[in-house]
Amino acid sequence: MKNIIMGTVCGLIMLYSILTCMSIYGNISRKNEMEHILSRAVTTVLKQSYGTKADKTQVRALLSGELATRIASDSQFEIAVRVCDTDKGILSVCITEKYRNPFGIMTQREYEKTAIVEQEG
Repeated sequence: MKNIIMGTVCGLIMLYSILTCMSIYGNISRKNEMEHILSRAVTTVLKQSYGTKADKTQVRALLSGELATRIASDSQFEIAVRVCDTDKGILSVCITEKYRNPFGIMTQREYEKTAIVEQEG
């Protein structure tokens, strides 16, 4: 009886350790993926809208379309355009990502990216 209890406790500890490692790895990989994708999406949208009279809603629509084509995860996103000046070439975006970790807990992460067009002259 003692061995059964000890085996069950060790099995539960091992399962909890595996889930913890999966959760940590998932957080790190999502963070790296999102930072890379956000950087590329913001620069692409800024290049597309630079010099036009696009407002925040048009830039937000372009950005959400760009992110939808690049992201392959089950996350929910909220996009907030903080600064949008297409005449000067400035775009600052904040994205909030919500997803469930392996324990079933809803996790929220926030990413922010600012891009500026450089002009020679």
